[in-house]
Amino acid sequence: MIPLFWVGFSLLVLPASRLARSLGGLVAMAIGALAGSVAAWAAMSASGIGPLVAAQLVAGGAWGCVLVSATAGALAIGHTGREGRILGGMFSLLALTTFMRIAVVASQLNKRPGISALLPWTPIAVWLAASVLLSAAARRARSRRHASRAREPRGGGIASDAISALQPALIQLSPMAEFKT
Repeated sequence: MIPLFWVGFSLLVLPASRLARSLGGLVAMAIGALAGSVAAWAAMSASGIGPLVAAQLVAGGAWGCVLVSATAGALAIGHTGREGRILGGMFSLLALTTFMRIAVVASQLNKRPGISALLPWTPIAVWLAASVLLSAAARRARSRRHASRAREPRGGGIASDAISALQPALIQLSPMAEFKT
């Protein structure tokens, strides 16, 4: 089933990049995380091979959406010459979570009775929590953008208004003013 996950990832990466560009990275990540949560639940409760295949394809596509949007977001955050640092931090975090999953399996922690019963629910809970947090972050970012636009004066901002007000005085003080006909 793992190859189907990566097939879904590959098929939906390009549409996910368009989604991130049109809706914004946080919204696209929230949508991907919600789709991942639904797909994880569908995979866990699949009654046959057909629904399991579909759930794996959707889960891979959801991960593609989250990863593309997160990468674009990291590049946007570091747009001042720190793109490598921010993107490296993001991939380091992904590597750390992979290492943690490997450690759980290597230590056979996943075979303990209390933990093994919770493991099927873990992806569902994590995807859903990520969706909720990303949705809240997207709403907050949108309200900040609207608030900053409302405070900005009409006509291009404070600098534009100041230049417009000073323009007649600057023309009079200009050395070229005396050569006007």
